[in-house]
Amino acid sequence: MRLNAIRLAIATASGILAAAAPAQVTVTSITPVTGAYGGTLKVTGSGFGTTKPTVTIGASACTVQSFTATTAACIIPIGTGSFAVKVRNASTGATNSTGPQFTYDATPAITSIEPVSAAPGTPLTIKGYRFASGATVMVGSLSCPVKSVTSGAISCTVPNAAAGAASVSVVVAGRQSNAKPFTYLAASAPPSGGGGGGTAIE
Repeated sequence: MRLNAIRLAIATASGILAAAAPAQVTVTSITPVTGAYGGTLKVTGSGFGTTKPTVTIGASACTVQSFTATTAACIIPIGTGSFAVKVRNASTGATNSTGPQFTYDATPAITSIEPVSAAPGTPLTIKGYRFASGATVMVGSLSCPVKSVTSGAISCTVPNAAAGAASVSVVVAGRQSNAKPFTYLAASAPPSGGGGGGTAIE
């Protein structure tokens, strides 16, 4: 009788511990393994839960767009280097202890341009990351003469073109960035009349 009671107590305790332990989260694969800001990362594994999980690449959040208990798709954040991909179950707080490595592509990326519409000759500032000396800027099919370059910003002068829609992109070491929409405005009309000044006569 006593032996049976002990066995029952052990079985009961084991069941309680098993029930209390959170479901394990695992990440078995990611697609792609190399990508750039703004792309979609698909994560496959188990234990992601029924509530939207949190996905991180290193310390950066990868915004989840869709998920199931075994998959999650998220938008790749800004970053450089290689980092493990982690998934956190929102209900239990469990996170995978190990995961595949994701590597940020070295392709430059534009996050904003200012202004978004301008006439030829206007200074244009492009902000983003992975810019470098020797970078070229294209506004539509025309080169935007570069005035200065840092890793996060480029300044150039809007080239001459007819009014209309175009796009801005950056090329560094043969790698082309994403494009941002831009609108050429009509150039300002030159001052009317002669260049000598004076008072107009009615």
